[in-house]
This record gives sequence, structure tokens and C-alpha cells, in this order.
Amino acid sequence: MTWQDIPGWTCKDTLALYSEWANDIDRGTIVEVGCAYGRSFAFLGSVVRRRVDIVAVDLWSEHMGGDNLHPSVFERMQSYGSPIESFRTNLELHGPDRHMRIVQGESSTSEPTSRRGFRR
Repeated sequence: MTWQDIPGWTCKDTLALYSEWANDIDRGTIVEVGCAYGRSFAFLGSVVRRRVDIVAVDLWSEHMGGDNLHPSVFERMQSYGSPIESFRTNLELHGPDRHMRIVQGESSTSEPTSRRGFRR
């Protein structure tokens, strides 16, 4: 299973940009703000080099997609618990096998480089 199994709204232009970054960045940190269920974040984790840290920042205050995801997919996301638990579950099931950091909060006040992450 891969990032493609995670529901989301990632357009091909975003994937192309992430692939370009993956080719250009040898080390450092990439922060994705607004991650919802983790589709594009999991893709990013699958294409960047291991020396590049990736950080997800989101409020995860409500489940997204009730009006445009298939009802069974939306129900599955809700069944995982809170929105951030849906994100984590999706990464555990379908994300790349690498360390990824998660920050729940406002992007303007978060410090993504100082928070703990998890490894699948």
C-alpha cells in the first residue's frame, strides 16, 4: 500500500513540485502546512532523500471531505478517531517507512523543528 491509498485532494501540479524538490534538496527540512489525511505528505516522504526531514503542520480540528469524499471513505476516516489520529493511521498504514514529524497547531506559531515525530 502506498500514498495513493490515502484519501485526499492532491493535484498533479503539487506532486510535480514535490518531485522537483526531492531532486533539488540534498538535506534540510521541508514543512507541509495543511496536511488533512496525509496523502501529499506521504508522497513527499516517499520521494525526498533520507537526509531531508519532513514535517507536517496542521490544526486537525475537524474531519475534512464530508461533502466531497465518498461516504464510505469519510466514515472510515472518522472511524480512526480524531482528525490527527486519521492522519497518523493513514501514515502508519500507507506512508513511507521513514521518520516524519507532526506538529498540531497554527503554522504561524509552531516550531516544527523542535517537535517529536514518529517512525512507521
